[in-house]
Amino acid sequence: MTKDLLHSIRSLIRHPAFTAVAVITLMLAIGVNTTIFSVVNAVLLKALPFRDPQQLVSVAQAPGDGGLPGIAAYQYLAWKDRNTSFDDLAAFTDNNFNLTGIGEPERISCAQVTANLFTTLGELALGMTIGSSLGILAGLLLGRMPLAAIILRDN
Repeated sequence: MTKDLLHSIRSLIRHPAFTAVAVITLMLAIGVNTTIFSVVNAVLLKALPFRDPQQLVSVAQAPGDGGLPGIAAYQYLAWKDRNTSFDDLAAFTDNNFNLTGIGEPERISCAQVTANLFTTLGELALGMTIGSSLGILAGLLLGRMPLAAIILRDN
């Protein structure tokens, strides 16, 4: 077996072009395999980062003839008032906004959410949540209501 290993090493040294192609092919195959596994693990295998993710349900209304998808605020409030099937209902809509201020404006992805979204998802919030009484009191003392939650995640 030692002789076979030494013969293989000598053959690879004698043919550097073949050796380079073989090494590059192995590197690419390992990189692609790792990437595909990472995506499958993050999307399909790993549990959602919420409390009791198996109990989360997405409820939507199908658009009517020529209508837009989604629900109006009054529909959400009616669903929330008449809810007997779920522990809680929260709503969100995603959007893009221009962030301006110091420097160049930047296009950012945002979500407009109801005050109970974070507690419904079981997310731990640092500081005050959007709808907390302390958050509302702080907003009133500063002359404005709290309007933003900044969430930073390590991916």
